[in-house]
Amino acid sequence: DKDGFLWIGTSNGLNRFNPEKEQFTRFYHKLTDSTSISSNFVRDIYEDHLGYLWIGTQTGGLNRFNPMGMGGVFERYPVKGRNVSCIYEDHEGILWIGTVRGELYKLNVKNGEFTHFSNNLAEKIKLKENSVWFIKEGRNSALIIGMSAGLYRFDKNTGIFAPFLPAFENLGSFRNNEFHCLLEETSGFLWLGTY
Repeated sequence: DKDGFLWIGTSNGLNRFNPEKEQFTRFYHKLTDSTSISSNFVRDIYEDHLGYLWIGTQTGGLNRFNPMGMGGVFERYPVKGRNVSCIYEDHEGILWIGTVRGELYKLNVKNGEFTHFSNNLAEKIKLKENSVWFIKEGRNSALIIGMSAGLYRFDKNTGIFAPFLPAFENLGSFRNNEFHCLLEETSGFLWLGTY
């Protein structure tokens, strides 16, 4: 993170490593403490442009880590379905959240309100499972969404999902259409990881 700590999410808590002191601090969910992390199963960690750390969990939704006080506190942002798989901040500072249930949310950080966007294409072909595995911003400000059933472009102005390329409309375009990661080279080439 911006302070030089290394954050490691596991299925049994969140760990912060201080390389200067070679020391771990562990954060666990505590039933009686509303400022503890909401779940021990951490799926994603993201640092926004202000330096806030956002943690997506398996059963506890979204958390924002605030380093104030003794060790810090977690502010909870409940997400419907509570199964956050990925977090991304676009160039406008808008936070986007994907879930294992295939939902995409936009978070208004100022008031804590979520806007839900549904993948109209996945609904058309009646996909039972279409998890959102990554969210990235493309060169034209559209979001590129990697899902269990393909790669999509999401237009933030219209709220419409479309196949990233026309070839992706055919689910046989790749050996496996479950996209888990993407890297864009400065030249514009995209590297895609499937599962």
